[in-house]
Amino acid sequence: MSSREWKVLEQVLKLTCGVSSRITGLAKQEHLPATALKILILTSYSPFTCVSTLTDCTGLQKGRISPLVQHLVQRGFLSRHEGSDRRYSLLKLTSEGDSFLQEMMADEIDRIRRLVEDSSETEQGLLMEQLTKVADELGFTSSIPPSIRESA
Repeated sequence: MSSREWKVLEQVLKLTCGVSSRITGLAKQEHLPATALKILILTSYSPFTCVSTLTDCTGLQKGRISPLVQHLVQRGFLSRHEGSDRRYSLLKLTSEGDSFLQEMMADEIDRIRRLVEDSSETEQGLLMEQLTKVADELGFTSSIPPSIRESA
């Protein structure tokens, strides 16, 4: 690996560790396990999510994810829907979960907005393009959650 590739890897690791650390801090403020907040964020990216997607994205086994999902269902943040195969259920972020997530993330969104405000639209476009490319290369492909897209 070249020194340039190592520097790119280092920056990707800094970014992912930084985001993970911020999510952990936010979750603690809300008396939630960090993984529960990550589950809410992940479910906001698509109309329906299955537990196997959550296990892939979090690295936790189904036995560790299921109680967190159940807790989020009980709090009214997620709802379960039967898939075509009755052994699997699909998860959907509820309007209460979306509102909770939006409220919780508002300060983080403002903080990021301030970081990029001084950049030109072209620079912001290039940054988003590069971040999207890195996320896709790392295996996380998604669309912007509808609630975020509508407020932009």
